[in-house]
Amino acid sequence: RQMPVWKRLRQSERGACPRVLQHAKEELTAVASGEPSLALEALPYFPIAARFASRRDDPLLGVALDTGHVNLYSTQRIDNYKLHCLEKETFRPHSTLVYCIDWAVGEDKLITGSADRTCRITDVRRPETSMAFVGHDSIVRSVSAHPDTPAIFASSDRAGRILTWDIRTSGVSKRPANTILAAPPRSAVSVPAVQYLADGWTLLSASSKGDLQLWDMRRSHTSRMDARPMGSLPRPHTGRYGVSSLSLDASGTVLLAACTNMELHIHRIICGASAAVDVIKCDGLTFHSKAALSADGRLVACGDGCGGAVRLWKTRDHRAEPVTLTSPTMPHVGGAAFHPDDHALVTYGEDQAVRVWEIRR
Repeated sequence: RQMPVWKRLRQSERGACPRVLQHAKEELTAVASGEPSLALEALPYFPIAARFASRRDDPLLGVALDTGHVNLYSTQRIDNYKLHCLEKETFRPHSTLVYCIDWAVGEDKLITGSADRTCRITDVRRPETSMAFVGHDSIVRSVSAHPDTPAIFASSDRAGRILTWDIRTSGVSKRPANTILAAPPRSAVSVPAVQYLADGWTLLSASSKGDLQLWDMRRSHTSRMDARPMGSLPRPHTGRYGVSSLSLDASGTVLLAACTNMELHIHRIICGASAAVDVIKCDGLTFHSKAALSADGRLVACGDGCGGAVRLWKTRDHRAEPVTLTSPTMPHVGGAAFHPDDHALVTYGEDQAVRVWEIRR
């Protein structure tokens, strides 16, 4: 029987030498050559989302699949850049497709949202103790962990509802702590993404109509249609487009919104308001594409949903030509996520493979 990931992590902290994945034995080099530094494996199912845990010391990597499974990889840095992947574990918190994942701050607890209309929190040290949260009427499209309190998270669904949960109370009552109807019922407006801002009480929601609304979570909202946002972030231009994903840097001052009109919008956040918006043109963005923002807010990564490439921009020089990462075996790229120390980028796509790229700056 394989040793659990958390035990291997503790052994590695004590100096034990864990076994490296066979798929990871061939170390490919340098981003400049256009090859990933680490190819984890060819998965039997399609990866939908990927996320590193928030801690910087050899964090766990979670990869959500379209079968309800989550693959969990433990990572280890062997020098300034090279990243090794240790053995993986697989568990199944949901019965069908997992749309979104996030990690509780400072803990090895994975938050997942699924097409089965539920959210779950799983302690990866004890995957059998998964806790279910029921309250959505449609597919859960996004989850966001609270930046300070690991017991709190938010979720949104395709029916336009936003729910917040507190494990300390919701875990007993199985009811959401707050319910926001961000769109009228049967309006065909969904909320593909939610994101807590750095202050911990402001929740940002993105709609399929392109609206970015700010909600004060110190208020007690109800399921009635009287909920009103306390503000919104500006749209850089008029036009019809939706938002597919949101990403916030570690300081909470740079926000990235991936839009369905093949644009990336970079908002500079000051006191809960957007001081400026930069626009990056990115061909190949789809409604399900997930772009990534580095923890220091200096890099943006986006996969090409219509071709096998990943592009990197500097947020301070976004008009310059991006760095393009390609591999001969990489088709359409569905999403990306940065390592917490920004030295690596994980990508996933339709070839059912997960790749890790070195980022040298």
